[in-house]
Amino acid sequence: MIEAEFKLLQGEFQLSASFHDGGITLLTGENGAGKSTFLNALAGFIPLQSGIIRINGRDITEAEVQKRGIVHISPGSFIGNLSVDRHIAFPGKPDGNSERIRELKESFGIDFNGKVGNLSMGQKIRVSLATAFYKRPEAVLIDEAISNLSDPFVVMDEVRKLSISLKTDVILVAHSLPDIRADHSYSIANGIMQRAF
Repeated sequence: MIEAEFKLLQGEFQLSASFHDGGITLLTGENGAGKSTFLNALAGFIPLQSGIIRINGRDITEAEVQKRGIVHISPGSFIGNLSVDRHIAFPGKPDGNSERIRELKESFGIDFNGKVGNLSMGQKIRVSLATAFYKRPEAVLIDEAISNLSDPFVVMDEVRKLSISLKTDVILVAHSLPDIRADHSYSIANGIMQRAF
């Protein structure tokens, strides 16, 4: 369960966020509405001036990024000079849990190798998703990444299965995927967050 109640001021832009949900949540809104700003605040990339963020009852408002239990994925969140298996296990060693790597590669249709930086955008996203769930985080934030895939609904089915089995909450920002099956839906317009269901 992710709980966030805060107002964030960046220049002339103000985001007023009120979020209390778990499972798979779809977050929509126009460009510049504040969707990425919200995810960046949850991940700890943007410090709050006031308000609170909790995950599973734990206050992470001022926690360091690596101690939040959250993984943030965007189209550019990959380490290009690592091989696929090394990336998935990062920062550990891929021989530490080769069976788990194999399972995640199968889940996300990763049947390719090589340096991640040399892969297509869709392949990079698949590797980033496998990397995120390998860590067994409390939450995964996916910012405009799924729409870069040729089969987004198939991949989201795998995300849903892993979300349930690992008890990992997922927030997905997507412009062009209104039919994604989600447990909850929020929208942001003019910096104000509203819950649809």
